[in-house]
Amino acid sequence: MAYTNFKGDVWAKAIERERDRYCVGAMLCNRDFEKDTIEFGKSVNINWTKRPTVKDYTPGTTIDAAETLDGANSSIDIDNMKYVNFLVDDVDELQATPNIMNSCMKEAAAVVSEDADNFVYSLYADAGTTITETSVNSSTITEIVANAAKTLYENDVPMNEELFLEVSPAVYQKLWLAKVLRTTPNDNDFGNGFVGMFDNFKVYMTNGIYVDVAEAHHCYARTKKAIAFIGQMQKLEAYRPQGLFADAVKGLHIYGGAVVRENELVVLKLTLGAEA
Repeated sequence: MAYTNFKGDVWAKAIERERDRYCVGAMLCNRDFEKDTIEFGKSVNINWTKRPTVKDYTPGTTIDAAETLDGANSSIDIDNMKYVNFLVDDVDELQATPNIMNSCMKEAAAVVSEDADNFVYSLYADAGTTITETSVNSSTITEIVANAAKTLYENDVPMNEELFLEVSPAVYQKLWLAKVLRTTPNDNDFGNGFVGMFDNFKVYMTNGIYVDVAEAHHCYARTKKAIAFIGQMQKLEAYRPQGLFADAVKGLHIYGGAVVRENELVVLKLTLGAEA
């Protein structure tokens, strides 16, 4: 078997592209700090500059000396390492049959993206604000979302900043029953979990939302700068398992993430109730 012809780097990039098509939580994170190569166990420093002070000016007077803008910084630990390992009939044949190989890559990307999203939604405790509501139904959901938007704007999120609302299917149902979701002129916007617009939010539905033992759904209202995520399909290798008449493919996904602007993340801790 000439499975050494398998192009691991090529297919690893293919899985990363497919992963990003399936992701919701990771897709809506700040990905600007991703590099071509990342290493497990390392930390990536993130720095940004705070805003300058606006002061009154009196003509004919000397202005104050230039202020030094205090920098804000955080770090992301690349401390998650997950793998996939699956059997295939024949690696060479799969590469010669794009539809079959693409199917394998999509299935691998789907589970990798699901794991990455679960990680992103596990960061709910680091949000700057948590809004807790019980017995949520279609009559109350709109005010709750409006309160999340108000909180973000009161936290000095710019009015022109994109806002995202990520909800579980059960919470999406409440929004749908409230008949408040509106479509956009561009049909191409739909996909990757996007379900419509409401109150300046682009609304996404995902199964990744964390639901605790008390059945509270920890939905996210945020900007794209709130959470930084770094991930890479570091290795993808084909091999011949000993004792089997089969070829196999194994891949290693490493990643890390953190809430870096907590005031730009509001968690909606929602326990759902019956409809009136």
